[in-house]
Amino acid sequence: MVEDFSFMELNEIKDDDPIEQWKETKVSLEDQIIANGFVKAFQKRKNSFKGITQQIATDEICELAKSQIGFGQLAVSKIVKRSELPANALTRDAIKLWIEKQTESKAFVA
Repeated sequence: MVEDFSFMELNEIKDDDPIEQWKETKVSLEDQIIANGFVKAFQKRKNSFKGITQQIATDEICELAKSQIGFGQLAVSKIVKRSELPANALTRDAIKLWIEKQTESKAFVA
């Protein structure tokens, strides 16, 4: 039997739901800084000769993670479009490391 959750409001999602790893729509200053850094690095690389897609960024971030993380192309899209970051600390660390690697790259020119 499939349950219909279409009637639920966003704030009705249980806090302990393991599938729901995204924070509420309020974006903290720290998240804004990380998201802005990600978007800047992503756009610079997208416009460079190297190029990038959301899937390439996803694959690279997953490779940088110290363990398996639940991070996919949709996550990159949420960061780019809505500055939403996953709550998982390992995933956030991998994203920050990816940003650092992009800014160290010769293709990244501020």
